Amino acid sequence: MSKIFSFISIFVFVAASLTAQQTISTPTKAIIDLKEGVLIVRLTSELKKINALNELLENGDLSYNTRSQLPERIKKIKIDRDTENALWIEHFKTFYNFSEVLFAYDTLRKEALWNDDGKNCFLGADMKIDPSLSLNGRSYLMLYKGNISDGSGAEAVIFRDANFKQVEKPFPYYVKTTGVMYVFNRLFKSSIADNNNIARIVRKIDRKVKKFYRKKGGIHSYP
Repeated sequence: MSKIFSFISIFVFVAASLTAQQTISTPTKAIIDLKEGVLIVRLTSELKKINALNELLENGDLSYNTRSQLPERIKKIKIDRDTENALWIEHFKTFYNFSEVLFAYDTLRKEALWNDDGKNCFLGADMKIDPSLSLNGRSYLMLYKGNISDGSGAEAVIFRDANFKQVEKPFPYYVKTTGVMYVFNRLFKSSIADNNNIARIVRKIDRKVKKFYRKKGGIHSYP
């Protein structure tokens, strides 16, 4: 009987923990979770593209020219990925101070965050997994690239809660990643287009979450 009781107690505890983890964030709870916790920025990994090309290189029926070109193509994908990700990290460190920020690849799964406090999930300055970084039990929101679910389908960076569910309005849950100036720069000033655009996005994220926090009664003032 005591064994049965112990089993039931453990089951109830685990179920309660999972339920707590899966609670959907209200806008007010989300901004408090962010302020008191961590923003996890999900960076592009290009893993599917790289794996597909490696599979093609290993097993594909390819011409000599195509096979010889694939390694350089994979290398370029990785260089472009790392260049863009470095800009996100740099600009978040420069233009965002509402909360602490951690960076992870877009292969991050919620189970890894729930089961092991995010250990071996987060990237260090060299964009490699840093085992010393973890959530330390803190709340968090995530920022990821996607499309706005308002009918427009516009590309944006979007806030999600701990269940990877989009945070609802009136939380400022997205910032569009394209605009007139970005298109102009891509056409005529391509060397600065991504840098300027990512800086603009991060500044806007910082302004919007601070404004919403003040609206909800946050006591802090910001420059």
